[in-house]
Amino acid sequence: MNENRLRECKPLPLGDLAKVLRPSLGAALRLLLQPSTLRQWPRVLREGTSPFVLLLIQANNIAMVNRLLNQGKRIVFLSSFPRSGNTWMRFLLTDVLLQAHGVETSTELPVHPDNLIPEFRCDSLLSRFARCPHWARERPTVFVKSHFLFGRLAHMLSLDGPQGFAMQSGGRAPHRDCRILYLYRSPEDALVSVYHLKHDDDYARSRMIHGIDDFCRKHVLRWIDNMTGYFRAADEGVPLFFVSYEQMLAGTALALDETLYWLGMPHDSQMVTRAVSNMQFGKLQAMEAQVNRIRNHDGERGLFFRRGGVGSGCAELKESTVREIRERTASLLCEANRRRMKQSTAHPTPSSAEPIPSETEGPHRNGEARDATVPLRPLGV
Repeated sequence: MNENRLRECKPLPLGDLAKVLRPSLGAALRLLLQPSTLRQWPRVLREGTSPFVLLLIQANNIAMVNRLLNQGKRIVFLSSFPRSGNTWMRFLLTDVLLQAHGVETSTELPVHPDNLIPEFRCDSLLSRFARCPHWARERPTVFVKSHFLFGRLAHMLSLDGPQGFAMQSGGRAPHRDCRILYLYRSPEDALVSVYHLKHDDDYARSRMIHGIDDFCRKHVLRWIDNMTGYFRAADEGVPLFFVSYEQMLAGTALALDETLYWLGMPHDSQMVTRAVSNMQFGKLQAMEAQVNRIRNHDGERGLFFRRGGVGSGCAELKESTVREIRERTASLLCEANRRRMKQSTAHPTPSSAEPIPSETEGPHRNGEARDATVPLRPLGV
């Protein structure tokens, strides 16, 4: 693996800070004065200046994204609640992008997804794009990962509702073209996965002293806010495509093919087959474990690619916790599945709909249903 940024966001090196500050000082000051930023002071006392360095990076990214939009570039945000398949989708898309430009791919990609599809919150887009081939810096569509709520994302980019986004067919096409690929996952599974990821962070762990059930009950509101914000965006005309994590598990090739079709990315069935084979969960997990061994991280922290299946919520939470989470989110999950199924029927039959053989340790389970709806496992299983 070229770089291992699967589990943490590292601040920009000091040598690059001047590049960040120059175009974005005004945006940085506005971010620093926001109430949400002022609440970061306890972290500063514990972690030093890293949180504010990240704010400077975000300010630079705001300036860069707006500049790209004004130049007529299309920005596609891969948005999601954390631990909902965003990173896996980035690996798949990067594989296809590289193949489309004649680059031979394997599980260890020659260009890391963090460079082709950087994260808006903590990656310097300027620095990441500079590490990409020339064709990647010149392409008309730019991909950016985000876990922000839609309202916050639109506010930071000075996009007031759908006016700053491309309208659906039949609508008025504005100059600035933003689109959203939204990934979602069963809430109890996503929350359990977030808990385990945060448990490796000293600051986050200090706020999780009451255990996994308490954490998931409190944070389910964040899942709800994330989902409802993107529902509103879609209702207002923002071009938005829904993909479920469970859909990707049940039929990765079909989910990727439909996503590529919506994005307008050139591809064929062989490219999709190769990408899905390269990015099977077991292979990604083994690659990460190898990098950890090389960097002497064995046993220090859990894997980012932790399990790659469904049902962790039922397996690790109390029945009462799962029941509470489902009661609060069932209608939203059903609505997300309805929208996803509706958008799928609007597309022609994908060219690569045939299933890809799975590995024993991968997420594609033999005999697992391919209806691609988010399953609800029985309580107590």
